[in-house]
Amino acid sequence: MEVRPIDANRLAEEIAHMSGAGHRTWSTKGLLNLLCRQPTLARQHEPLTLISMEDDLPPDNKRVLVYRPCMADADIGPYSVQWGWAAKKDGSYWASLTLQPNEPLTLDEMRGMEGQPVYLETGKVSIKEQIIGCWEIVYRITRYDDDTVFWMTRREGGFGGSNYGKTWLAYSRPPEGER
Repeated sequence: MEVRPIDANRLAEEIAHMSGAGHRTWSTKGLLNLLCRQPTLARQHEPLTLISMEDDLPPDNKRVLVYRPCMADADIGPYSVQWGWAAKKDGSYWASLTLQPNEPLTLDEMRGMEGQPVYLETGKVSIKEQIIGCWEIVYRITRYDDDTVFWMTRREGGFGGSNYGKTWLAYSRPPEGER
């Protein structure tokens, strides 16, 4: 599986919350599911443009990448992910984490995603109702007659390509306003 940049701060928050809630044992599948649920920071090879806080301020309600040159030699480093309102307080530069439009993957793109994470939306996606979204890993792709079936790590059944866009969609990262 390829490495993808995830929000380590959110992962640490979830682990701390789960540890405090009495979850003392971790199964391999449970840990994998936790890792797969983390938001992707940017597509691989997607450029990030740093913007000076003096030129433009980040939006309050969006997570942004913050860069502080004065922290370059610190143990934690100069980069962190913060909400826009918090970044304004102590950041020097910021970058949007969603630079490119995030269209659903095409079926052709999905056929090349075996072993890769996708953000899966299920429900009545064609009319934008009752949508549930989560990270999944496409662990197997099979062909049956005229259809392609995509098997996900945390699901019991496969998702038929003939229903793509009707009952399910997949993205390389969560759509804006992550659910």
